[in-house]
Amino acid sequence: MYCILLFVVSVVFGATRDYEGFCHDYLECMQQLEEKQSNCLRLEQNITMTNSDSCTRRRWKLKITLHGLHLRRAELARDCVQIHTRDAKISQSTLTSEEMDSCLSVRAKFAFARVNQRKIHSSNQSRKSDVKKALMCRRDTKLWHKNCSHLAKCCPLTLDCKLTTKEIMEQIYEERTLLRELNSVCN
Repeated sequence: MYCILLFVVSVVFGATRDYEGFCHDYLECMQQLEEKQSNCLRLEQNITMTNSDSCTRRRWKLKITLHGLHLRRAELARDCVQIHTRDAKISQSTLTSEEMDSCLSVRAKFAFARVNQRKIHSSNQSRKSDVKKALMCRRDTKLWHKNCSHLAKCCPLTLDCKLTTKEIMEQIYEERTLLRELNSVCN
């Protein structure tokens, strides 16, 4: 009896651990997104400290706060899916054949994105170069966010996890509103 129980447990947990489906791809994507967001925050904090224009400094500070919230949201979403990965196989089986075809297409694009990662090297260059790096970093982050959003549709576990990020999404919305208001005042 003990051997049968041990076998069942090892099959269930072994299959889950070895399973590399859409939810696994989503987790990998979110991990990359978090790393990129963290790098961008570091770059942006350096720019804020060197900028002397009061209005621009306030905008950067709001952007940093907003980007920090996006990072926190990504962490919460990834953690939630990570906790429920045992259900990944079951949740993926709920996808229709059309959804499965679409997800396979997204997965193929994601595999390409993993190969072509750009690294941002820090160097002692001018402030303009730092601003350019931060803007490029943010653009790359937006692309990763888009990739992860597409993969999220292929991992039904993410639907259950939206409740975990609801509060932080409201904070993001509030910060965006403040940033828009500040942009209109500063321009």
